[in-house]
Amino acid sequence: MTAIRGMTEPTGWHYYDCEGQFIYALKGWVELEFETGDVIRLEEGESLFIPGGMRHNEIGTSDDLKILELSIPAKMETVACDPPTTASSPGR
Repeated sequence: MTAIRGMTEPTGWHYYDCEGQFIYALKGWVELEFETGDVIRLEEGESLFIPGGMRHNEIGTSDDLKILELSIPAKMETVACDPPTTASSPGR
């Protein structure tokens, strides 16, 4: 995935109906908030595994973001959900 321009709004809270998703930042950065209350900025050269069912919200990206995403299984579904009580960003 390549971001043409940095995000102007969060993606909204969601989770993936899959076993998990691996993300590797090829260029730029993406900032994510998780249902645990943790906010993580994934930067160029870093990777992250998001277990299936883990609620999260992409809250920002650099203008030059390029990431590699792998999901298990390859076919997955994105499910919109309400923000957890720990959320600092409503993200809708």
